[in-house]
Amino acid sequence: MLGDVDGDGDLDLIAGNAGRTNKLYRNFSYLGSGAAASTTVNLGEAIAGVKLTATAAVNTPTTRNTHIDYFVSNNGGSTWHRADSGVNFIFPSVGNDLRWKAQLRSLSPALSPVLTTLTLVAVPDAPTIGTATAGNTTVSVTFTGPASNGGSAITGYTATCGTQSASGATSPITVTGLANGVPVSCTVIATNAVGNSLPSAPSNSVTPQAASQTSLSAPPSSVFGQAVVLVAGVTGESPTGSVAFRDGGNPIAGCTAVALSAGSAQCTTAALAVGARQLTADYSGNAANRPSSGQFSHQVNPASTSISVSGPPRTRINTPTAFGFALAVSAPGGGTPTGTVTLTSGSVNCQVSVPAAVSGCELSFELLGVLDGIARVVFVLDDANGQAARIYARVFNGQLQYALAQRAGSGVLRLGPWISYGAEPLLSWSAREGARGWVVDTLRLE
Repeated sequence: MLGDVDGDGDLDLIAGNAGRTNKLYRNFSYLGSGAAASTTVNLGEAIAGVKLTATAAVNTPTTRNTHIDYFVSNNGGSTWHRADSGVNFIFPSVGNDLRWKAQLRSLSPALSPVLTTLTLVAVPDAPTIGTATAGNTTVSVTFTGPASNGGSAITGYTATCGTQSASGATSPITVTGLANGVPVSCTVIATNAVGNSLPSAPSNSVTPQAASQTSLSAPPSSVFGQAVVLVAGVTGESPTGSVAFRDGGNPIAGCTAVALSAGSAQCTTAALAVGARQLTADYSGNAANRPSSGQFSHQVNPASTSISVSGPPRTRINTPTAFGFALAVSAPGGGTPTGTVTLTSGSVNCQVSVPAAVSGCELSFELLGVLDGIARVVFVLDDANGQAARIYARVFNGQLQYALAQRAGSGVLRLGPWISYGAEPLLSWSAREGARGWVVDTLRLE
């Protein structure tokens, strides 16, 4: 016979068959159970995991053959999951109605387990993502801590961008070891004594890029219209893309998007204006390299020009005569000169605005302005026999005088008297044709 004589929850042998084999058939006739269950524990925040900690007297000398099973639910009790006291439990899915229950069991009607306290601590809420900012193989991630720490202080945060992660105590966290040129988005989780929160929402997509450097070189100076070669050099992580060349911030024609080749781009321009020029090369950047700029100071000086004048070798005094000119830019300059060309005969000027359809104008000459007391030849007449006549002019006592020198019978020129005329004198002559050609017979200055 078996029975719990001493009330300790164990069966005691009361009587048996002496001298015979006895068999014990264990068929419990008593199995007592009870349950305790909570209402909603949380205030509606998302619950991904929990740590249940219980203080209970189970299977002690005064509670032998007793047991307590613990269960947690994050969907209001629709689904219960068995949990061990003091062990973190992560739910299969996120819920927002946390509850617990305890099932108390005993093999004795006289003994019962004693549940003293039960504590639930959840994982934190997910942090709120901020902004991701790319660097050279890095991304800096800002975030805001969760509204609820789950009942346990947050011990740190982990940011994950692509395949790389980094941890830190506060925002921002910088994730390193990323590949330049590969776009990534980032998430952040919070951690407390229970475990990790759910990841935050993804951040904006960013692409880590290397810091590029752009240099610009050119001759220190040039003249207007001269072709100037600008060379931009770009360093970085195998940079590709294009370079835009600018003059004082204005795009240089034909050089707004010069493709980069082996880290270099070249622009040739002859359109730089005269003066101090601030030249810029702007690198566009690419997936793996950030944009950058380089500058260079260049001086453009006026180009040299040359001018030649054409016209008759002789003219009459005070007679308008057409003269032309040719204006050219000296190498290495170029372009078309503009402005004014002035032709002068001494006391008479004429001006032409260039460029002009007709490169020339008319001039007349006043003899008085170029003469002094010294007699000068102002007209020459020759024939088949040589020198036929010369007209001389001089200024004497403020008066312009002329003298005619004509050939005598001996062939020598004889100078006539100096005479002041009211106007420019006229030379007339007669000639006859001889065996050697035309020969002057008579001369008259009047």
